[in-house]
Amino acid sequence: MSQYRTSLHLFAKTTGAILLGVILIGQAAATDLNDSDIDQLDKLYQNFSKQFYLQKSTQTSAPYNNFQPLIQAVEQHQQNRQAIDAITLIVTHLDLIQSNVDSPAVINILALLLKHNEWDSASRLFTTIRNDSNKTIVSNARFIMAKHYMRRSQWQKAIEQLDGITGDLVVNDADYANLMHGVALQRLKKHRKAIEIYEKNRAISTLHPQITLNLAVAYIRQDWWTDAHAAIKELLKQPLNDSLNELENRFNVILGYSLMRQGYYRNARDAFRKVNITSQYTNQALIGITLAAVNQDNYVGALNAATMLKEKQEHDLPSAESYLLIPYIYSKLNQNLTASASYSSAIEHYTQEIQAIETLLAKNSTLLNTIQITDNQILLIDKYPMDTLQRFPQSLIDNYLHIKELKTQTDNGLTQQLSPLEAAYNDALINIARAFLTERATQLNSYIAQSRYGLALLYDSSLTE
Repeated sequence: MSQYRTSLHLFAKTTGAILLGVILIGQAAATDLNDSDIDQLDKLYQNFSKQFYLQKSTQTSAPYNNFQPLIQAVEQHQQNRQAIDAITLIVTHLDLIQSNVDSPAVINILALLLKHNEWDSASRLFTTIRNDSNKTIVSNARFIMAKHYMRRSQWQKAIEQLDGITGDLVVNDADYANLMHGVALQRLKKHRKAIEIYEKNRAISTLHPQITLNLAVAYIRQDWWTDAHAAIKELLKQPLNDSLNELENRFNVILGYSLMRQGYYRNARDAFRKVNITSQYTNQALIGITLAAVNQDNYVGALNAATMLKEKQEHDLPSAESYLLIPYIYSKLNQNLTASASYSSAIEHYTQEIQAIETLLAKNSTLLNTIQITDNQILLIDKYPMDTLQRFPQSLIDNYLHIKELKTQTDNGLTQQLSPLEAAYNDALINIARAFLTERATQLNSYIAQSRYGLALLYDSSLTE
């Protein structure tokens, strides 16, 4: 029986550490796509975009001889959410725009081109700005380019664009540039340099909460737990705007797991309890409360939290873990019959989930039909949510959505080029989904093995009593 207790107690301790890693840096990549594959997909999109807008520009007259009316027309298209029409005007009049690169309006033009990954025109415009414009506009253009590279996870290129530009930016953009600089350094595992950037943050900055969170994460990466806790606690004392409620929830989850790793279980539970019940971080908080309570030998409190999580009947990893923790908790409460039944129930649940996943994996190409893009960071694969953070660059999803938009205005002459591009991105999403589902099935099989082990030890203990 002692081996059983040691095994699942270790599970309870390490799960919190694993979840903290997930919260801080995202889950380990679960995709068959490597950086080279993703870069190649991006280039394929850019090549098609170039051909698309060149064709559109040859079919469009160039009615504007003056810069200001052109800018007004582009802005009107933007207001009407007609991005393709706006970019077509830009490509058609690129020479006129390049002859006016001292105008601040070119920054919006560059931003629009890069937002829709019209790289050919954007790179040509940026080169002209860098060579012919004044220092302030060059710095603002580099700021926009840095955003482009950040969405592609090209951290070093982003840093190169951000270097030395903040003095030429308006205050809010300067703050955002510092945030991007720090994030890029952290992604390159240069946490001390990131800390130097973050510690220059102005307390009155609108980005102060986000920067403080990243600063706390950088402290944790250096094992400077006291500094991390102090930074988060100080910020949580201050009222945050309604729009920052989720950021406050994230603060509390990170604080809770970091406190738990240091053995401050009561304080960790207090942090987790502050997470709003409707938050996207609720399930992470509930499993955190469960684990902290287990480590305090407060099994009734642990059971309440785990049961609440299980009854939500959701399909993320914390919810799956609740099925394994509940029978373990019952065993600690000496309710062995209930523990045994709960282990059997967990095995049945995991088996059904694995069968559902295997059914999805058998769909092959039709697996694409089960994928929903719910927002910029979540893919819903049938009923299984996948947080895209850290798994692949945001630009992959951006391009996929742009392809759908371009498809609505693609002439017959470009259809042959669009079809393989669309197929390549569809295949990429399918590969990502398959890798994620395979990873989830592996995790669930591990939980089945642990459940069976728990059942066997319960049976063994009943024979020796």
